[in-house]
This record gives sequence, structure tokens and C-alpha cells, in this order.
Amino acid sequence: AAVAVLAIGVPDRRLPARLARVQSVAEQWAQTVARHERRALTTLVAKLPGRLAQIDACGVPDTLVHGDFHPGNVVGTPGSYALIDWGDSFVGHPLIDELAFTQRLDAQGRAVAGRWFVDAWRRIAPGADPERAAGLLRPVLPLLAERPGALVADMQRNTIWSPYYKITLKTQGTETVVEVNNIFHQSMAPVGTK
Repeated sequence: AAVAVLAIGVPDRRLPARLARVQSVAEQWAQTVARHERRALTTLVAKLPGRLAQIDACGVPDTLVHGDFHPGNVVGTPGSYALIDWGDSFVGHPLIDELAFTQRLDAQGRAVAGRWFVDAWRRIAPGADPERAAGLLRPVLPLLAERPGALVADMQRNTIWSPYYKITLKTQGTETVVEVNNIFHQSMAPVGTK
């Protein structure tokens, strides 16, 4: 299922893909920080592949991730809930959503919601260890979920994804053109000149 979602242009933010981005950002910034910070950053990044391999070994499969999952994006009534605002969605580790959702809750709410996610992933992926995966993911999540760099990378590829539109920036002569594609229409609209 994740491969099919990737095929329609949803960003790939699976952990191995994020690793290359983290390594690149760390390399770019290493010379701008103090020596002790550089040492800590280098150690953290060097240990990241091993941690990601341990997370992968927990057996929780990559899926479509909401990307901005918090209680304000859950609407409905008991027994009939829906998630809204899928504009930051991507393919990646689903427990990124769990950790983002629970971080805004109090201790009791985090425990209840965390247990719900763990139980759900045990049903979805029998034999998986979602609790261990979440524990391994939690300390490095801010590093892996770095959005500004991801958005810049998407823009450098001239493609911006949303669940409703795939927006591509193209150059035609002296104009930059925005191509908007969705299942209902396709249009071209100029946004400026070179």
C-alpha cells in the first residue's frame, strides 16, 4: 500500500530516506557550531543508522502518515470520528503520528492514547513490537520530523504535494508556470516571470 501511495506523488519520508537528509543537514551545519556541539551532533548522527535498524526490526510497517496529527484535527462524535487537514501527509513510520498526537496531552492522556496506538498496531501487524518502536523513535523524532528542510527539498524538486493537488513549478520561456493536477481537473496558471 505504501508503494502505491508513493506512486501518486506523496512525499517519501520513510526512515531510511530521512536518514540521508539528517546526515546532509548535520554535515552542512557541523562547522557552524561549537566543538562540543559538533562532537555531540556527530555522535548522534553516527548512531542513527543503528537506531533506525532497531526501529525497523520492530516490524511496524510504513504507511500513509497524517503529518499534523493532534486532537484539533480529529472531528466527529463518539463512534464516528474523522481526521481532517491531510496537507502534511507523507509515507513513513506510523508511530510518528502517535508521538506527535500524544505529546500535546497530559500524562494520563498520553498513557491512554499511547496504549490505544500500541494495541492497534499489534492487531494490524501481529508479531510487531510497536511499544519498543515508539520508545526508540521518541528521542530522535525531532531530528527525523524536521519539516522546513523537507519542504525546501520538495520545492527544490519543483514539486509540492497536498492530498488534493500535486503542484509542479515549470519554466515556459520567461515565465514560471504552476501546473495543478488532481483527479478532477488540470490547469496551467502563470505565477511570475524569471
